[in-house]
Amino acid sequence: MADLIVTLGTSFLTYILINHFKMKKLISSATASSIFCLFHSNSYLILGSSFISMGNFQDKKLLQTLLASVLYFFLFQSLLKYFHGLGGALGSIAFIACLSINLIFKFFQKKLNHLAN
Repeated sequence: MADLIVTLGTSFLTYILINHFKMKKLISSATASSIFCLFHSNSYLILGSSFISMGNFQDKKLLQTLLASVLYFFLFQSLLKYFHGLGGALGSIAFIACLSINLIFKFFQKKLNHLAN
């Protein structure tokens, strides 16, 4: 449970730094990751969760960012052992999570637009 809270917290802080404080994405990711690494030992989980906000598909989509973070957490727990090389693994898992949530939102948005017409 603490790992999920850390994942959400890191993604949320990175999101806030990017969208509200207008920091560059790389600086925001490094700042959020550094802060959470002071209090939690799983630096791989933290770094990957900052990738969610850093590589977010659209700015100012907090709900999508948080849902992608939750999906990232579960993918991280189940897929990390199959990836070799943490840099590629963390980025790949973050990409899969962001892409999945983005496609789900687009699907439902299309359905809602179709119903409205």
